[in-house]
Amino acid sequence: MALRKLGVPHEHMFSCDINRNVKKQILENFPDAKWYDDLMKRDNEDKSTPAVDLYVAGFPCQSFSLAGARKGFKDKRGMVFFGCADYIDCKRPRAFVLENVKGLKNHDKGKTMRCILDNLRGIGNGAYEVAWDVVDTKEQGVPQNRQRTYLIGIRRDCMQSLFQFPEKLPPVSIDSFFGSSS
Repeated sequence: MALRKLGVPHEHMFSCDINRNVKKQILENFPDAKWYDDLMKRDNEDKSTPAVDLYVAGFPCQSFSLAGARKGFKDKRGMVFFGCADYIDCKRPRAFVLENVKGLKNHDKGKTMRCILDNLRGIGNGAYEVAWDVVDTKEQGVPQNRQRTYLIGIRRDCMQSLFQFPEKLPPVSIDSFFGSSS
């Protein structure tokens, strides 16, 4: 949706989610996309699984969130990260964006983040330059406070320069959404 909103030409190739309501919403917006009900059952080595230039995924946050059980990789949902990493390893997109909760960075005293970074940086013997940061939407022109961890990977043979997270933008006033009053 972000690429569409920015006017970036793209083709949405596939999506996956186990939630039927999410599926309905995505297929309403991208009716021609290939659908996978469960990322963990998708065969990433299969030739019918689409290869993409940009892979975007948000793996379940309950396993790493203060609001969840914080079981990490001991929770089945936490293992979905490895399904995302497997896709990246098998299909080698030019770039990837992975997203999760702010608490991912400190989960299990930082061991979870080190495991994730080691896994991503180890793909293809270091095929990807990987950067990460916690970004708050209110600092990116969105009138909402939502801190999320973003992991950005760019395949080294596609890099023109090192990735840098965007500078913070001034807060957006909610008043601009209401228009002028008479």
